[in-house]
Amino acid sequence: FGIPDCPERVHWEEDFALEVGAPGAYDYGPERTSWLTHHLTNWMGDDGFLRKASCKIRRHNPEGDMLFIKGKVKRKYIEGGRHLVEIEQEARNQAVIAQDTPRPGFAEVWQHFTAERATRRLLTGIGLGAAAFAMQDALLEPYGGEVLGLSVGATTGLTGVWALGTLIGFALTARRLGQGADPLRVAGFGVAAGIAAFMLVIFAAPLGLPALLALGAATIGFGGGLFAVGTLVAAMGLARDGTSGIALGAWGAVQATGAGLAIAVGGVLRDVVSRLAVADDLGATLADRATGYTTVYLIEIVLLLATLVVVGPLVGRDRNHAPKQNAARFG
Repeated sequence: FGIPDCPERVHWEEDFALEVGAPGAYDYGPERTSWLTHHLTNWMGDDGFLRKASCKIRRHNPEGDMLFIKGKVKRKYIEGGRHLVEIEQEARNQAVIAQDTPRPGFAEVWQHFTAERATRRLLTGIGLGAAAFAMQDALLEPYGGEVLGLSVGATTGLTGVWALGTLIGFALTARRLGQGADPLRVAGFGVAAGIAAFMLVIFAAPLGLPALLALGAATIGFGGGLFAVGTLVAAMGLARDGTSGIALGAWGAVQATGAGLAIAVGGVLRDVVSRLAVADDLGATLADRATGYTTVYLIEIVLLLATLVVVGPLVGRDRNHAPKQNAARFG
């Protein structure tokens, strides 16, 4: 009926659980925690008291799984007049209960995950795009103050309009993906918006228009929002055979690595080029502090163009072999 439903549907609706990358409808975390504490209280009997318990839930427990819980005494000690016992517990399902069941290591799982060329291509595009949007992260406010002469309050406002643009990008992406749009097509629109945004930022200096810089900052955030969510959904679409955690981790790791390296390189590059420009080592035409910033913004445009080249061939593909209408759902 078009009425929004709660995300808890993954616990009883198989199709929805599969759609978000889980191996099937699965149990509640607190419920599983209670199984562990029940295991302990059964063992200790009525004379014992459970003083403290903690656990880590590392995998989904889909419907039909059988859990086997075992424990062992790690330590017996006296503390504050209390006689205490430390217990170590472990829960395994039927697939790994046997000691001889092969359990692949991370390297093997990663090799299997990245075996397809399309997967490697997508991760490369994510890294390039993340670097392109992040390289200016520490430069936008100094650019406004040093080149356009904006006040501290005005330059701080640039971060505000950037954040607003990002939120609008998130909201629009969620809406479009909910309507069945291809996530990489949405990400591509974000890249195009980013190219336009950096052009606005570059021309704000020679035209002396702070409003153009503010518009550029908002558009950078907007494009980055489209790109981040679009590529996240596309990356989750790569998950298969229980690798949803690997897919999400790969997206996050590539994003963080690309962004971190770009921010560091952008700062160093701005300083080096600006110093050469001001010293008139690049010619009279480029003897301006804005040259260092402009160089970084131009590199970001090149990186965004490279992102389009890398990701473009993947648009429209069915990355998870799911029905087309289910491949781009978000939220």
